[in-house]
Amino acid sequence: MKRGNNSRSQRLIVIGSLLGVVLTFFGAVYQSYRNEELSLAVSALENRQDEKIEQNKRSIASISVLSAPARIDTLAQQDDHLKSGYPANALIINTAIAAGIPSTAVRGAQTSSAPGTAGGGTGSGSVSDGSSGNSPPSRGSGGGR
Repeated sequence: MKRGNNSRSQRLIVIGSLLGVVLTFFGAVYQSYRNEELSLAVSALENRQDEKIEQNKRSIASISVLSAPARIDTLAQQDDHLKSGYPANALIINTAIAAGIPSTAVRGAQTSSAPGTAGGGTGSGSVSDGSSGNSPPSRGSGGGR
């Protein structure tokens, strides 16, 4: 009886080994197929990415052409409602706040003094939102501080 059990276990080992080899072979074939499929998908995505990059380059070039200062100036001159801003009409908000002029008076004021000043005060010549840099600009009819 021992001889029969020994031969049976040897058969099971041989059958198991053959089954393992066959399954490994089919697994390798499937893996190769899957790898080829994924390579094609990656290649298609790289081509699509290249197309999108070229499209973005064309869009950026179009935006650059459309937003060129010379083109905008020409369009503004052709439109009757648009007028070029002149420094004499600009209000320097930092100067008005530093001079203590209320914001309601500054909004309606026309500057008649030298550029860089509003109502005769001295200022830095820069246009700002009126904030001191530490807090948001005030709203309402106050002096801005």
